[in-house]
This record gives sequence, structure tokens and C-alpha cells, in this order.
Amino acid sequence: MKAAARPRRESGRRSLRESGIHLDLVRERAIVMHEELLSRIAQEQNERMYVLSIVAAIFLPLSFVTGLLGMNVGGLPGVDSQLGFAGSVVVMVAVAVGLIAFFRGRKWL
Repeated sequence: MKAAARPRRESGRRSLRESGIHLDLVRERAIVMHEELLSRIAQEQNERMYVLSIVAAIFLPLSFVTGLLGMNVGGLPGVDSQLGFAGSVVVMVAVAVGLIAFFRGRKWL
């Protein structure tokens, strides 16, 4: 009976070794796929941060001009003029258009 069981045992050992090798290959593929997924997520996050940075760069000077002209102190330019508000809007639009042109010129947009 022992002699008859020996080939089955050897076959079982061989099958177990092959299964272990196959399992290692599957594990390595899973690690590579996980790294690829993390890389794609990082790339998408970088693209979103890029867009956020561009938007912030455009609106930061506009917020500064708005804050500067919104102070309730005397001596601000355009306070006594009828066209003061329109002038400040024109300045802010010109700054926004200038920044967008600058970013497109640098191929950032």
C-alpha cells in the first residue's frame, strides 16, 4: 500500500509546488495592478490640483483689488468719481484677461 501511495504523494507535492508558484505570480500581478491604480489616482489628483492652482492664481489678484477698494477709508482712488466702480471692474477684468493670456502663452491652460 505504501508503494502505491508514493506516486500520488509525489503528484500532490508537485501540484502543491506549482500552486505555490502560481500563487506567487498572482500576488506579484496584484501588487503591480495596485501600484498602477495608485499611480492613476495620483495623476488625477495632480491634474485637479493644477486646475485649482490656476483658478487661485487668477482670482487672488482680483480678491486683492476688491479688498483694497472695499475699505472704508478716505483717499482711495475713484471714490469721488462717478466712474469709479466701472473703472475698478474694468481693471479687474483686464487683470483676469491678462492672467489668462499669460497662462495660455506659457501653455499652462
